[in-house]
Amino acid sequence: MSLESVIQEAIESAAKKIVPVFVSQGTVSEVDKVTKTCTVERQELPPLYDVRLNAVSEPSENTLTVFPKQGSRVLVAVVENISTDTYVLTADDPESIEIKLGNSTFIVTADLIEINGGENGGLTITPTLVSNLEKNNAILEAILNILTGAPINEPGNGNPSALQAALNTAVAGKEIGDFTEIENDKVTH
Repeated sequence: MSLESVIQEAIESAAKKIVPVFVSQGTVSEVDKVTKTCTVERQELPPLYDVRLNAVSEPSENTLTVFPKQGSRVLVAVVENISTDTYVLTADDPESIEIKLGNSTFIVTADLIEINGGENGGLTITPTLVSNLEKNNAILEAILNILTGAPINEPGNGNPSALQAALNTAVAGKEIGDFTEIENDKVTH
């Protein structure tokens, strides 16, 4: 076997292993969030239907999906020049981004960031929360100072207040809240 035929055979063998990918540009005309696919209209070319929003045809549970807006421009990969095996490479105007990792979900839209379904309401604004909690602490501290301070005599009979004594016993050993460690600075908004 000649050197030329060995080289030729190596090139042909390598070429068979290459999966050709063609890139096409178009505009999203429809998005299906359930199947995570879209339809892409192209100029002077037939439309592409059921274009996957994930590169892998059977993605795992852990995925990152970008949902393009209707009318956004996209680049679509056409694998092996088979128009039925297509996926979006990038979109210029996403409507939302969805991340799923294990039991956690994270969805981002223009006006909302939702974590794990959002059942727990919005995140607190920590500086505002701490400021208001400190106001409550100031009120509690003032009440505690009166309860634990000098005895207050009952009007009329001059005996120490039974209410003050009972409340003083009820709050004995209790501390006002400490909110210095309430913030996790590794998650910000």
